[in-house]
Amino acid sequence: MALPPLKDRSCGYEFAASEYNLIFRIENTGYVRYKDQEKGIFYLDPSPYYNDPKSQIYAVKSGEFPPKDRLIEVAVTETETFYELKGQELDPVLVKYIIGWKYINPNKIRGKDLASTEEFLEFLSTPVKNPNFYNIEDFRYCLGMCAISAPQITDLEKGGVNTVALDTHRDRQKWAAFKRILGIVPQEFRQPSSKNFYKFLENSEEIYPLNSREVNLSYFNVTDVPIHLPIPLNMAFKTHGEYKQSFEEYLPVARAYMINSLLFQPYVPEKIEKRMENAMYFILDEISSRGDMPYYQDIGSVIPKLATSFARLNFKSWVTLNDLKSSTGLWSYVMDGSRHNISELHKISTDYLYRLSPEAEVLLKEITELDDAGVPLLLSTVKSYTKLFDFTFDNALRKLKVNGSIYFPNGEKIGLVHY
Repeated sequence: MALPPLKDRSCGYEFAASEYNLIFRIENTGYVRYKDQEKGIFYLDPSPYYNDPKSQIYAVKSGEFPPKDRLIEVAVTETETFYELKGQELDPVLVKYIIGWKYINPNKIRGKDLASTEEFLEFLSTPVKNPNFYNIEDFRYCLGMCAISAPQITDLEKGGVNTVALDTHRDRQKWAAFKRILGIVPQEFRQPSSKNFYKFLENSEEIYPLNSREVNLSYFNVTDVPIHLPIPLNMAFKTHGEYKQSFEEYLPVARAYMINSLLFQPYVPEKIEKRMENAMYFILDEISSRGDMPYYQDIGSVIPKLATSFARLNFKSWVTLNDLKSSTGLWSYVMDGSRHNISELHKISTDYLYRLSPEAEVLLKEITELDDAGVPLLLSTVKSYTKLFDFTFDNALRKLKVNGSIYFPNGEKIGLVHY
């Protein structure tokens, strides 16, 4: 079943609850899309994925211009109606002049989706043959985080969750079922021009489109690309015909849930940042205690990515300690399970995976020197201090992050892990 393009939706059940509320129930609130940014003339859309169906425009009469793509509520002081010639008819256009605006928490306009979080997660496991499979909950959460991505929380790295589906026998029917589950991802998000980008891969290609804020790459049995979350396919799947009808009937509702979750950009409170660093030591202990790995774990990003994704899945505006604990526990369980879901021949030595290049060793020494001197570790500071050239510097910085020697808390900050 091919779902209609996001901008062509017309039935109520196809809309996220917040989109529905902003179209039919709540006025003068929405996501800013500029018609003329220099003059402060803009639309307020129900979401970044659906344009305002009403013929109305907002114009700033006094005060600051609002930032694009942000959810705001405006204070309207007066209105005026103009007429535009469309074809052979005059269409009225309502212009609303504003004297102020404020940010709005997405939860205030979210309302109640047709699907609950539990129903959404249960839907994702529709193709699984035995719903009572012992780790079905972990499988559902992995798929949920794969679907709803992770927000961009730092200038140094795009958002998104990279996953690898693992199967010992390389069963392509399981891979097909995995991709079918993620049929909730709109076709627009499969274009490199999208701010939210998703792609399935069966080779080691890494794609990070320039204009995308979130990039989600799902690999099949690829073991040499840094990823955040392994998904062991250690369960039996139904044939497509066994679940096709019920799956397709619910698909628009599941997509609406996904769209609603993407409107949330949970941040990491300062008190959680230190806990995240502690969780990284747990990750490092788990990996360094093993002689080999069934896949290439991105150590420096896994905790921030999974914690923010877990928070987003539950419509939270910030990461809580429970999000951190739950996502770390989930990673530990599926990481261990993935060891049994790939042949011994395809496992890779941890010494080989996490061996630093000479350039990365130089950069780590420089970052450590700055930290020892009490200099704030910012990208601009490190770049002005390093002896490495730009291209070499970028590769070395990424390698240190993947190896868990550093991580990116927020903005252009670099965190040093003393392990």
